[in-house]
Amino acid sequence: SSSHYPASSGYGTGFDGVASASWLLGTWTGFGKCRFVHLGGEEINYTEETTFLPVIGRSALTYTQRTWRTGDHMVLHNETGFLRLGSMAGGAGRAQMLISQLTGLNY
Repeated sequence: SSSHYPASSGYGTGFDGVASASWLLGTWTGFGKCRFVHLGGEEINYTEETTFLPVIGRSALTYTQRTWRTGDHMVLHNETGFLRLGSMAGGAGRAQMLISQLTGLNY
């Protein structure tokens, strides 16, 4: 499932490169199953949520992602960052994703 901000809502889509990524705006939610060997190999149901919001006045979107075990809401993963677009990413038609995780990994 997902929710969106309409491209015509004035959420900064007039900035360099943002209009081409406006379809991402909003919160995207999905569900899945996985197995973690280090957690005993049991099957885990999880919920994942990703949100993209405009940075007003900049050619960028903020990005947050979180994943939790569906039954008890135990956090499995989260990260945050920016999607830089156009001139902020090195020129027209370009995009650059900057991600930071609690583990200290930065991309």
